Amino acid sequence: MKNKYAFYKARQIEASLNGDNWPEKLTILQIANLHFAECRNEKRALFSLLENSLGAGLLDFDDVTAGYSWSYGVLSDLVGGSNEKEMTSSHTPDSGWGKFFKGLKVGDVKDLSLHLCGCEAVCILEQVFINGLPRIWSVKGIHSDGLKIEFSCRGIPLISPEQHLKFCSENGVNIPNESHLYDWINAKQKSLPKDKADGDPKFGKVRPYLGQNDIADSGLLNEPSRKDDWFQVIDDMTRAFHTDFKILPNEVQAWGKLCEKPPAGYEITTSTCNGEDYLKMPGAPLLSRTAFAKRWAKYTTNSGQ
Repeated sequence: MKNKYAFYKARQIEASLNGDNWPEKLTILQIANLHFAECRNEKRALFSLLENSLGAGLLDFDDVTAGYSWSYGVLSDLVGGSNEKEMTSSHTPDSGWGKFFKGLKVGDVKDLSLHLCGCEAVCILEQVFINGLPRIWSVKGIHSDGLKIEFSCRGIPLISPEQHLKFCSENGVNIPNESHLYDWINAKQKSLPKDKADGDPKFGKVRPYLGQNDIADSGLLNEPSRKDDWFQVIDDMTRAFHTDFKILPNEVQAWGKLCEKPPAGYEITTSTCNGEDYLKMPGAPLLSRTAFAKRWAKYTTNSGQ
């Protein structure tokens, strides 16, 4: 019930979300709207960053949807009130556009089979993204009643939770604690098969998670020669983050987690002195934001982040 409530609440922010539950992947516009739901300027800045990264091939994605809002139709007058959304949906292959165009080059023509309309149609690949996925294509066909159709589509990349988290980590994008993206990320993580949810080899081998704050170190960070209480806290926070999202946090995310949601069992509070934020923990010296940044750099250099 919590997941459905979170989804309905998110849909009030991003009306393009359909169905009764979270989709497997989101577009960059949906992601930007949910990532910074309360701040229009940050939302626009994130969307621009995502859009520019797509153009430069710096944002991973492995599927696209047809952007009917960007489509145009060259249709017979007999079509009447048919709209672009219905036209695109009824001529979408069962496999999805990403798999349908896999292995094709610009200019290639392929028969459009197994689609809802069932008419005789072909697709022509006109432009591709840097990773080879379809960017622009046209559909031409003829219905059983002799009606000819022709329209074009633009591919809108679909991003998975893992791909967006990786992008945020690599580009220092902070995810606010109140972000609706966490509901999507957590919902999709729970839906993964156990062998997928237990770890992702592309982020390196991680010692099995035996429970938050277990005794042994995680193996995710560079271990200093002398380990103090703050290293243990930071290590436990890193392990918990990696367990949830399958990547290491960046410095901003790590500091934010320690401030807002430290690992269970630690009595950590925040304070400010001379304009700088500090963390306080019984029996340990104060940890300033500056001191944490230096520690984090040492702990994560060449650690596979």
